[in-house]
Amino acid sequence: MVKTARKTQGTTRKQDAAKRRVTATRNAQAASDGQDQDERLQETINRLRAEADLDRSTGRCLGCQDGEEWAYSASLVNLRRVCEPEGNMDADALLALLSEDWDAQDLASLGEGCDRPNFMLGYADGFQTGAFAVWKYVRHLF
Repeated sequence: MVKTARKTQGTTRKQDAAKRRVTATRNAQAASDGQDQDERLQETINRLRAEADLDRSTGRCLGCQDGEEWAYSASLVNLRRVCEPEGNMDADALLALLSEDWDAQDLASLGEGCDRPNFMLGYADGFQTGAFAVWKYVRHLF
């Protein structure tokens, strides 16, 4: 007599439960992997933002020093160009102005900062602030 293998209802339920656990474990692992990736991405974004902020801050400090120094020898026309616009001077306009007054060595002293947009945004803002520090004392004379 040959016995046919028949699954009992209890065995089927156990196998189904095991399959659900495996599926739940896989889903949890996938969610965990996604969460790990999200956390790594957020850490990367935070690190890059901090780097951009530091670059802008460094540019602003250097620009402020250079702007004040430049203002002491700048012409009245150029001082007005830098200090009297309605908004901040953009980096391209500043570099155009500086190339009129500065020689290649002065511009080269900015180094690789000229190639970094965040540095130049900070530099232009700082330069204008530094120049204005001198302009506010002399503007009433003209």
